[in-house]
Amino acid sequence: MAGAKINNYSTIDNNIEELELTVDKCFNDRLTLTEMATTTVPEIAAGSRVEVGGAFFKFDSNEAISTTDPVTGTTVADGTVYVMLKPAVDGLSITAVFTATAPTWSDAKQGWYGTSTYAGYKYAGNNYCNYFSITKATTLYSGKHVISYNYNILTLSGSLTAGGSTATSIAYPDGFTIDNTMIISLITGQASSLFESIGSWSAGGSYPTGIRISHVTLTGTINIYTYGDTYEGYIYKITLMKV
Repeated sequence: MAGAKINNYSTIDNNIEELELTVDKCFNDRLTLTEMATTTVPEIAAGSRVEVGGAFFKFDSNEAISTTDPVTGTTVADGTVYVMLKPAVDGLSITAVFTATAPTWSDAKQGWYGTSTYAGYKYAGNNYCNYFSITKATTLYSGKHVISYNYNILTLSGSLTAGGSTATSIAYPDGFTIDNTMIISLITGQASSLFESIGSWSAGGSYPTGIRISHVTLTGTINIYTYGDTYEGYIYKITLMKV
């Protein structure tokens, strides 16, 4: 089920047209993805609504995102991927597709869009000035986060994949590099009970017994190390600052 256009007005006179334009301005993007804290391929969440090129659309049910990259015509490549919103030829609906091509800011449209053939394709975000960025590795979709037009601080979330001497490695978000990234905080734990974990550890109660963060390194990736056993599946939230 594609996203359906909702501002199909029939203009009768100038006063009604002004009312229509006012209502349009009150419509804000409220688009969200499912599976934000897992490695499962996400979908556009039911109830999402979004503006694309001046038209407004809503999703009444979860919308699967096609893995065929429209830019290459093949399965979207591993690495950083984005969610494009593709308008139908008649302009009455939109569908979602993954692409490995980064977006470009459009002053005219006030949003993140493709270029050339894909200039009418908007990049999905949870409001007009940002977009989702996801790390894809075959069938795993991790590191789901939002990139803002003007951003210096960003929080990434996901699941720990290793422990002991093996790190959970996270790709740098767009614009962040080994040279400009500072780690502000890191919390880990179970979904219902996250707790501060840099430099300390917690046991008992509802916390994962004995979890302890050893250290975090910045190399070609961001690497989280834990002491002792593997804590695969536990959630992390790491906050970065671009300096």
